[in-house]
Amino acid sequence: AKQGALITLSAHMPNFTNDKITKNEDGTYNFTACDFSESKDLSNQCAEQILSGGAYEKQFQAYLDIIAEYSLALQKEDVPVLFRPFHENTGSWFWWGTSISETTYRSLYRYTADYLKAKGVHNILYVYSPNGPISTEEEYLERYPGDEYVDILAFDYYDDYNTYPATSDGTFFQHLDTTCQIISSIAKKHGKLSAISETGVRVMKADGSDNEGLLVKDNPVAKSKTGTNWYQRVSDIAKKNDMPYYLVWANFGETNFYVPYKYNETHGQEMINEFIDYYNDDTSVFADGTNFYGQIKEVATTSYTNPSSYIMNPLEQAVIKKAITFRAGVNHAKSVQFTLYNPDTKKKCTLQAKKNTKGKIENEYTATLTKKQLNTLGKTDKAVLRLVVNGKVKNKLTNISLGKEKEQAPKNVFENFDFYLDDSELLKNSYSGNSAAGCSSNWLLAKKNKKDGSYGGRFHYVLDTTGNEVWTGQVKTLKNNNFSKYNAMELWVKPDGKGQKLVVQIATESGEEFEVYLTELMKQKKAQYVTIPFSSFKGKNGGTLDTSKITKFAIWCNSIVPEGHEGKFHVESSIYFDGIKAVKASKKLLKEVNKDGLIYEKSSK
Repeated sequence: AKQGALITLSAHMPNFTNDKITKNEDGTYNFTACDFSESKDLSNQCAEQILSGGAYEKQFQAYLDIIAEYSLALQKEDVPVLFRPFHENTGSWFWWGTSISETTYRSLYRYTADYLKAKGVHNILYVYSPNGPISTEEEYLERYPGDEYVDILAFDYYDDYNTYPATSDGTFFQHLDTTCQIISSIAKKHGKLSAISETGVRVMKADGSDNEGLLVKDNPVAKSKTGTNWYQRVSDIAKKNDMPYYLVWANFGETNFYVPYKYNETHGQEMINEFIDYYNDDTSVFADGTNFYGQIKEVATTSYTNPSSYIMNPLEQAVIKKAITFRAGVNHAKSVQFTLYNPDTKKKCTLQAKKNTKGKIENEYTATLTKKQLNTLGKTDKAVLRLVVNGKVKNKLTNISLGKEKEQAPKNVFENFDFYLDDSELLKNSYSGNSAAGCSSNWLLAKKNKKDGSYGGRFHYVLDTTGNEVWTGQVKTLKNNNFSKYNAMELWVKPDGKGQKLVVQIATESGEEFEVYLTELMKQKKAQYVTIPFSSFKGKNGGTLDTSKITKFAIWCNSIVPEGHEGKFHVESSIYFDGIKAVKASKKLLKEVNKDGLIYEKSSK
C-alpha cells in the first residue's frame, strides 16, 4: 500500500466440514493443513451447515476471524481492502458455486459481511465476481447479494485454450467487451464501480498436463501471431467501459504464470516486451503512479434504510423432523415473522421473531418451531417458508420436507430423473453449468423420451464457434460417493445425430476427472443402452480411478466442426438420457468392450 498498490483479498476457503480442520486446545481452529484443493471439496453440503445454527458454524466463524484480524490491522493504517469472497460462484468447482442454490449463496455472502461488520471491520470494499462471459443483466444478477452488501460489480473471465497447439481467433475480446458493457451498465444503475476482477491467458501445454497460465513460448496470444498486445487490449476494453482496474492472476512458478517475466536485463519470457510496452503506455497506471494514499480527505458513503433480509436456518430443501430455531439476518426491521405453510394439508404456522442480542451478527432474528406445531402442520415434501419483514414477504424457501425424509434414488444411481418432484427447476438446480463463451446447456425433465420411471432427462445444448473447440456441460455433486461394489456404469441414451463429442465424466475426492467419449454414438439417432466399465474412464492427470470416492458426475458436449465447413459453426440440439447407474457387469459382458471402451446392449441388466 505504501508503494501505491491496490490491496486485494481473495479467499479460497476450505470446505469447513473437512477433517483437515482441527480444533486447538484453546478452542480455536487450525487451518494450516488445508490448501487450495479443499475449496473444491464439494462434499457434505458445506454451505448449508456453516451459517448461524449450523453444525460447523464455529469453524466458519474462526476463519472469518482471521480475515477480520488482517483487515483490522490494515484499518489502523487507513488501508482499504478489495475483498472478493465466494468468487466464481456461477461455476461448478468451488463448494460455494452452483452446487448451492441462489438463495443459499446470497445468505452466505451477506452473513460474511455482517459478521465482519460486527467485528468492527469497516475498511473492506466488497467485490462481487461471478464467472464471465455474461450475456444479459438478468444472468449477472441471479446470485447478486444486493446493493447493501456489494461495492464493486465485477467478474472473472479467462482467455482459455484447451487444445495444443491452439490459435487465437479474437472472440475472447468480443465477449470481454460485451460483458464489460453489461456489468458497467448495471453498476451505473446501482451507483457502484465495476471492474475485471480476475483474468489471464490459460493455454494447454504440449504434453496435455494442464492449462495453468501462459506457455514459456509459442503462445497463441503473442503479438507476433495476432498483431495485438493482449494486456493493452484488455486495458483498452476496461477503459472504454469505465472500469478503473483489472486484475491478472498471480505467477506461481516457471510453468504456472500469467504475467510475462524477465529472466535478466536482456532476456525474458517471449511476451515480456509486450508487457513492458503496456507498462509504458500513457493509459496504464501501476502502483508507482497512483498517488492516492493519504491524499483522499473523505469517502462518499451510501446509507440504506429499506428493509433487507436473508434466511440462515433452515435453507432450501431442508428436512425438518424435530423442533427447530429459524434464523434470519434482517436490516431496518420494525417487525419480523416466519410463516410455514404445508400445501398438502393447507395448514399454516406463523411465528413472531425476536432480535437475538447474543448472536454473532448485529441483525439476527430468531423464532422457534415446536415439535407440536410441526406435527400440526403435517407431513410434506413441498412446504414453503416465508420471511415477512414489516408486513411484506422478503424471502421464500420452497420444497421443505416436514416430518419425513425426502425420497432418494437407490445408492447405485448416478441419475434417473425421477426424484425432482415433477419440477425441471429442481433438476436444473441440482447441476452446475460450465460453458465456453457463446455456448450453453441445461437439463429438462422429459416425459416421452425415457426408458423407465416417470421421466428421462433432456440435455439441451448450444455450441457456437469460429473453429476452436468449445464446450458446454452440466456437473452434479453426488451425495453417495462409494461405488466400489460395482465395476461399470450403465446408461440409456438417445443421441441426436449431430456427431458432436459427448463426454461422460466422473470425478473423485482427489479432484481428478475421469472421462470416456460417446462421440461415435452421437452420429446416429437410435436409442441405445451403453455399459461403460469403470476401467474405461481415463484420468486427465493419468491417475487411477478410486470408485469408493466418486464425488461428481457430469455430461459434457464439445464441438466437432464438420470437415470442409467454413466460417461460424453453430449447433443447437438435445440428447436424452435415463437410468444412469452403477452395475456389476459379468466377465462375459466385459469381453465385449469396443475400441472406445464401451459396450452396447439392447436392454438393461
